[in-house]
Amino acid sequence: MKKILLLSTAIFMFNFVFGQILEQKKVTTNSSKGILNETFGMEATEFPADGWTLDASMSGKNWKLDSAYNHTTGESGSAMCNFYSFSAGIESYLITPGLEVTASNKTFGFWYKYSYVALNYGHNDSLFIDISTDDGATWTLGTQNIIQWEESDSTAGVNEGWKEVSIDLGNYEGQNYEGNIAQVRFRGVSSYGSYKLYIDDVTGPKIFGTFENDLAITTITPNGFILTGSEINPKVTVKNLGDNVGSDFEVNLKSEPAGYDETITNPGDINAAESLVMDFPAWSPADGNYTLTATVTMSGDENENNNTKDIMLEVRGYQFGEVVVSFQGVDDDEYGIATDGTNLYTTNWYDNFFYKYDMNGAPLDTFLVEDFTSPRGLAYDGEFFYASSTTSNNLKKLDLVNKVLVEVDEDVPTPVRAIAYCEDDQTFFANELFTNKFVTRFKYDLNTSNSISSVELPMQIRGLAYDKWSEPGNPILWAYENNGDSIPGFYLDGTYSGKSIYTRNFIPEGSGRGLDCHVINDSIFLYAVTETLPVATISKFFLGVVSGDTHTVTFNTKNSSDEIVSGATISINNQELTTDDNGIATIYLPDGTYDYTATKDNCEAVTGNITVSGADISEEVIFTCFSSINDSDAFNVSIYPNPASNLITIESVGKYTLKINDITGKTIYTDTMVDLINIDITNYNSGIYFISLTNNSKTETYKVIKK
Repeated sequence: MKKILLLSTAIFMFNFVFGQILEQKKVTTNSSKGILNETFGMEATEFPADGWTLDASMSGKNWKLDSAYNHTTGESGSAMCNFYSFSAGIESYLITPGLEVTASNKTFGFWYKYSYVALNYGHNDSLFIDISTDDGATWTLGTQNIIQWEESDSTAGVNEGWKEVSIDLGNYEGQNYEGNIAQVRFRGVSSYGSYKLYIDDVTGPKIFGTFENDLAITTITPNGFILTGSEINPKVTVKNLGDNVGSDFEVNLKSEPAGYDETITNPGDINAAESLVMDFPAWSPADGNYTLTATVTMSGDENENNNTKDIMLEVRGYQFGEVVVSFQGVDDDEYGIATDGTNLYTTNWYDNFFYKYDMNGAPLDTFLVEDFTSPRGLAYDGEFFYASSTTSNNLKKLDLVNKVLVEVDEDVPTPVRAIAYCEDDQTFFANELFTNKFVTRFKYDLNTSNSISSVELPMQIRGLAYDKWSEPGNPILWAYENNGDSIPGFYLDGTYSGKSIYTRNFIPEGSGRGLDCHVINDSIFLYAVTETLPVATISKFFLGVVSGDTHTVTFNTKNSSDEIVSGATISINNQELTTDDNGIATIYLPDGTYDYTATKDNCEAVTGNITVSGADISEEVIFTCFSSINDSDAFNVSIYPNPASNLITIESVGKYTLKINDITGKTIYTDTMVDLINIDITNYNSGIYFISLTNNSKTETYKVIKK
């Protein structure tokens, strides 16, 4: 039932000197800068709205934009305060811009609701409304809790309807630091209760400092990195921040250096507080760095400070493992991720939500699927999505477009946390983190345990993705480590592929979660969810291009005696390959020129480059290797690394007299060794040195190289 709550500021306000706010941040979203009318739409790229502020001293315990509920018909979000995740006593502040209070416009209003999260934590959380007339230096604190709890709130699953609050600001007319300017603060106070609080449709007097006619450029897309050879379709968003309808204007978009210069004239009227997205002609930029500048021109525009916006655009080829885009999710408890090629979907293991994003990371929707709780990993088979609760041996088929549960396989062979789908034979790979390190492959077969194989990986994992494109004929299973430091790739027999994405190079520290692998315009991308605060980080990594645009590069490694060298390491294109028992390592690369370095213990490093041009190629690597300079090594000595830059280790069972001579024969080091010794050669000149070991009147001499 809707309740109208009329509050007089005289009832719940008293004077109080507010302490210093440690930090405030101001960022722009979809708010109008005329009459206050904030709807918290999820199309906003940042939160809170222009002129609003957050108290950022709470280590992530702030209000945030959320799409779970909205009061506005046709809108998609609200501001949320998560009391359940705040310790008792924590206060979180959301503050309006300055408002011009007049006799004819003095009413401040908003809608609120609360949603159940968990049982047994009560409903003693509070929302107070505070007023400042000196730009936040001091606050008159509200003493009456705005939230009107119902007795039924202690029942699991209760979601009360929206309630309206209206406050008369007439007492602040003409009394303030700018003559008649007041700020309103939403002060959420946690008692570690069971609920999340939402506010929406905040209305009030005119925002101080606004204009009658004011058009602004708010966004330009795409931005950041663009893959070589791509055709882009630029979009520019213009927002009307004035009080009047915006009309008869033009928008120009041009690049520096020159190459793109387009103008759209009179694209249509824009009502106050509304935006217009304009599609510009397609462009295929050459490799290079560009500044794209959008400018809106309207006769009578009173604020030229927001008429122009710049973005940077870098067009080039990506390297393996490079992050293409990284953006903040909606919540810190997001887990699984999968895409149908049109949208990205993630799961929330804690609040049971599913989140929907566009492919660039803009949040579109938050929803529940009936009869499904605690979803973790997520996979897509081309028609349906699949997910499971952590501790159950079942797999749920989902239609996330229509937000419904289709059916449940009650007897899969493993509890499912991480999950990946293989379209080659319609099988799934799944793992349960806390049970073991095994990944089980199985068929989806209703109520029949249909295990095909199982392989043990060398780590605990939370996310899996199947990749058949990076190495045609040799699929890779990407696995996100529990600690989130890296995403290594494994062949289906569990052996390491030699490829790994080191996430710490690109995203904040956090636990690894869901993965998904997808091809867009012949480029292979890996999507990853990382548990970070205050919300999860979702990243898109470049893996390579599909096999039609790649060619096989085969390395054959031998020594100068034409003997096979196995176990050598070849570093190329940010990847490390290891030669097999036949001295062979392969990689799939698109056309281009690539430098490589080949190393092997007790051998000189080999450097070179290859050029791939429309066909498979082979590269022979010849190592110069050495150990004893005698015909045999009676002591069975190991010296590593060799070549070395600073420290070498010598191992051989027994007691030896050790001597190092330079190339002229001069002795530069002597010592006694028992089984093992480490020698610092940092200050040695680069070149060849000879190490002699003597035991029971027998001497063996070995050659080492100082880099």
